[in-house]
Amino acid sequence: MDKDTLKRLVNILIEAKILISWFDIIQFAKDVFKITPTEYQEEFMRDFTKMNEDKQFYYKKHLVSGGRGAGKSLIASIVALWSVTILPFILGKEYRVILMGGSERQARKVYSYIVRAINGNPILESLVIEGPYREKTKFVRGELLVLPASEKAARHEHIDMLFIDEAAMVPEPVMKAALPIIGESTHPKLVLTSTPGPNPTLTFNDMLMNPESWGIEKVYYFDVERAPWKDKEELE
Repeated sequence: MDKDTLKRLVNILIEAKILISWFDIIQFAKDVFKITPTEYQEEFMRDFTKMNEDKQFYYKKHLVSGGRGAGKSLIASIVALWSVTILPFILGKEYRVILMGGSERQARKVYSYIVRAINGNPILESLVIEGPYREKTKFVRGELLVLPASEKAARHEHIDMLFIDEAAMVPEPVMKAALPIIGESTHPKLVLTSTPGPNPTLTFNDMLMNPESWGIEKVYYFDVERAPWKDKEELE
């Protein structure tokens, strides 16, 4: 075996070891996004990835509430990117995610964190087969779609995970149209994050106050005062 072949083999083994370490989403967050999650963020990410012995999610629906600067959008980008790059290796199947925002600007802000992370990481770049484009990125066994919060977009073809950032801003008809699109997935996920506003929609308010009636297993409260960001505005 010549030196070049040996070097390529070593690099492949190193990349494989890194990918396996990223099965742990906390390690993924540290390596790819260069952050150490707070205690409450780590709780959410651990719950997000928790599975039973049949590789079914222990929790399928999550709601995250917190003020500006608490890192909700950053955590949204971490779990969305992990779900379309690493999760497919764990499940042995393709995984498709739709990312919506209370506004198109909000959705694209989260997507910009994701694109930045991909472009700064050769291993993730190697998993991309189409894009990153303005509205989607196609990976080896995953796909991420970025859509505006509209009824037309909400009635998209069925996918595996629906992530709505700043869900309190999403009109009720859009929210109700969007929720069923994960219904046919074998591994459905719903994640809603939002800053509590002065006029949240009745749907979101009811989800926050009565999560059990919506099938939401856990509600998380991100504390901005405990977030270690130097520039909170940039991360929200």
